[in-house]
Amino acid sequence: MGETLKVGLDLHNFGLLHRVVAALESDEFRLLPLDAVPATSDEVEVVVSDAAQLPATSLPVIALGDVALLPLQLRHVRAGRPPLVIGVDPGGTTGVAVLAQRRLLHSAECATPDEAAELVRRVARCSLDCTVRIGSGAPEAGARIAAALRHLRVELVDERRSGSGSHTAAARAIALKRGERVRELDYRPTAGEVARLQAESRIASGSRRTISRQQARQVLLGELTLEEALRG
Repeated sequence: MGETLKVGLDLHNFGLLHRVVAALESDEFRLLPLDAVPATSDEVEVVVSDAAQLPATSLPVIALGDVALLPLQLRHVRAGRPPLVIGVDPGGTTGVAVLAQRRLLHSAECATPDEAAELVRRVARCSLDCTVRIGSGAPEAGARIAAALRHLRVELVDERRSGSGSHTAAARAIALKRGERVRELDYRPTAGEVARLQAESRIASGSRRTISRQQARQVLLGELTLEEALRG
C-alpha cells in the first residue's frame, strides 16, 4: 500500500488502545502514542482519537468508531479522502471491494446478503461521497442488498465480461464499471429509517450536525446524497 503511514494515537481508553494496536499491526502503519495532539507535525500524518471533543489541529483526524475498518479509513486519508466506490458481487457468498481512485482500500467476503449490506453501510459512514455498484449476476440477492441501501447512491452493473476469480476480485471488477442508477419509485421511508439516517448523518459529519427529517426522506428517496443534505 505504499510508504508507511505515521499514525498518532490520541486514545484514553486502554481497552480501545489494545484493539487499535491489534487492528493496525502491520508494516503499513507506524503507531505513535500522543500525550497531546500537536497543532502540526512532521512526525505524525494523521491522528486517531477517542476524545468526545476532537482535538484542534491542522492534521487529519479520525474519530475512532469502527475499529475493524480503521485500516480502510487510514488508507482513505492517505489517498486524500476522495469519493469511495464499493463493489458488491452478490450470491451465496458475497464479495465486497472498496476502491478510491481505482485503488483497492479494503475487501471482504460475507456469508449473507444482509451481512454484506451491513458492511457496506459501515464503509459508507467513512465517507460523505460514496457510490455502491452491485453486480447483476444474482438478482434476488442483489435486490435484497440494494433495498437495504436505499439512502446510498446505488448502481446495478452488468457482470458480463467482468472476468472470473474470487468473490472479492469480482467485486473489484464490478466497482470499476459504471452501472445504471437504481431507483425505487414506490418506496416510502418509514419513521424508523428516517431516524436511523439522521443518526448516521450525525456520525458522518463528525458530530457537527444532524440533517432534518425532510432531508433524510429526500436522501432515502434518492433525491439528495447525504453529502448534499449535510451541505444544505
